[in-house]
Amino acid sequence: MNKRFLVKSLIIIVVIVIALWSIIWELNTTQTMLAVSPILVERIFTSDTFEARVLCPKDVRPGQEITIKIYAEAKNDYVLSGVVVRAYSHALPIIVLEEKGNVIYENSTRFSPPVRKFSKVYRIKLSENIEGLGLSICITSIKLGNPVQVHFSKPIIINIEVKEVTPKTQIRTSTLPLITTSIKLPPKPWSNLSISTDKEVYEVGECVRIILTNKGDKIVRIKPSTPWVICLYNPEENRISYFCIYEPPRNDKWIVLSPGSSIVWVWNQTSTWGSPVEPGHYIIVLGRNIVIEVNGEHISVLGMVEDVNAKFTIVKNK
Repeated sequence: MNKRFLVKSLIIIVVIVIALWSIIWELNTTQTMLAVSPILVERIFTSDTFEARVLCPKDVRPGQEITIKIYAEAKNDYVLSGVVVRAYSHALPIIVLEEKGNVIYENSTRFSPPVRKFSKVYRIKLSENIEGLGLSICITSIKLGNPVQVHFSKPIIINIEVKEVTPKTQIRTSTLPLITTSIKLPPKPWSNLSISTDKEVYEVGECVRIILTNKGDKIVRIKPSTPWVICLYNPEENRISYFCIYEPPRNDKWIVLSPGSSIVWVWNQTSTWGSPVEPGHYIIVLGRNIVIEVNGEHISVLGMVEDVNAKFTIVKNK
């Protein structure tokens, strides 16, 4: 009897130990998973052509691997043709212009054929020496037809707090690894176009010479014949005001730019309403309901082409 009792007691003790070990292991595993994979929060973004739902961490830590989930669905007669996701090692302004450096992750996908909705998961390994985390998500929607209408919505910008970071010790110019898993999108029809001005600073009332140049090797046709607008610009935040201070009259005439050629307009610092503009910072942006044709293929651009721009400043007379 004593031996049987002893054996049963040992068995019970072993079972209890195994059960306790299993519970402790599961708790440790859960805590580790929570530490490695932060809890995701949902953010919803809407535009005229799509609605996007982004699941991303509320905060992260250096060296962590994080997950970003994106769900998007087109609206009305539009379909989705591509998405580009970039992660930066610092917080981003509301509008990202010419933000080339400090990219730690990039993923671009083209949908062929275009889709009404898509969902995708992105996994990003963070560097140990980041000072912040900014996400830029560009979703391109199009309306099929002849010509195809492309709607370039402004990027979705999400800034995520990085824990355990002292920004004072971070060097903004430090070299970070660039992780790229991309499917190259086709060249944009304006990729070889540039806008410039003859000066960077003008006095009040001085004429501004606006120059559009074709730097490529193909003929480019654009309509209307004045395919740009002038907006206010905030250089400190690198942000465009989408309220146009001057929008030229519209027409249905084409301009033709041969390879290497330019066309020049002169603006007299008068607003759309006929009054002189105030001193300040301005930006000339290509676009707003224009059509661009390259090699006989033309595309309609509904929004502003933010990456083709020229910035200048108007100051009071000395």
